[in-house]
Amino acid sequence: MTWGEWKSRWDTETHMKILLGLLHCGFDMTVETWEQLLERVSLYFDVADGHLEGQFGEARGIHSERLLAKKAFSMLATKVFTTNESNEHKRPDWTFHLCQPGMLRKLVWFFRPDEPIEEGCCKLTNLWRNRFGGRDHAIDTTVAFLGSLLEFSFRETWTTDPQELIDMRPQLIRIAACFGIEGLRFLANYDRRGVFAEASPLRSLDESCIEALREVAFGKQQWLPIVREGTRFTHGPRKPRSIEEAIWGGSFAAILLQSALTMQAETQRFAALEAGAKELQKASFMIDLSSITV
Repeated sequence: MTWGEWKSRWDTETHMKILLGLLHCGFDMTVETWEQLLERVSLYFDVADGHLEGQFGEARGIHSERLLAKKAFSMLATKVFTTNESNEHKRPDWTFHLCQPGMLRKLVWFFRPDEPIEEGCCKLTNLWRNRFGGRDHAIDTTVAFLGSLLEFSFRETWTTDPQELIDMRPQLIRIAACFGIEGLRFLANYDRRGVFAEASPLRSLDESCIEALREVAFGKQQWLPIVREGTRFTHGPRKPRSIEEAIWGGSFAAILLQSALTMQAETQRFAALEAGAKELQKASFMIDLSSITV
């Protein structure tokens, strides 16, 4: 069966067992064009949306839709969110499904964080990992996939639309923040000495990524010490008012934000010093040359 035939059957089928069976074998269907490949992955994202709460439509009943959504999510975890580097380019398998224009934007939409974003609170619209409950293979596979996606997306351009990747990076940071240090450590890119590596993304984050880090660092209420407000002194949970307060409160995003701002400021200062040294060397050379001429 080709993907076109599968899609026609999917659009007209009404029996739940057959629909579940179609979802189970959909990724085995032959696709003839890139457009069909994108259509397939996009359809699974649409069906899986809301699988945690049964939010996907009501046409066949909420319970039935939740079954379909959970099945679609399970197939995404099995067929798309695989991190094996088995291809000749040494890239994770998921790049094959997600490298075409529009797919990264669709993926970011699917894993959109619940608002407001709270650093370390592992709750995305379609992914919530209960650290105190039982393990779920599909969830664990998806968490590993997101870690691979985040690291790869700041390490190299793996999509056929580089600008889309750049545009999506701030939202990827917001997604990563939901996993706290575990999610954001890829930005630090520590070397074996435990310091920021030369290739750390922090050294070159653009303003939109800096703003995403700032939003995360200042977005969560923390138990902070006493603060003066006019003539009153108050204490208790509140949002930090400075990077220093956010760091004191334990925000890893704030540590990264301060590090990024410092690195970029120092990079500019060192570049200016180097340029000045070259100008001084050039001027000294010209003076020496003129003395020889005389």
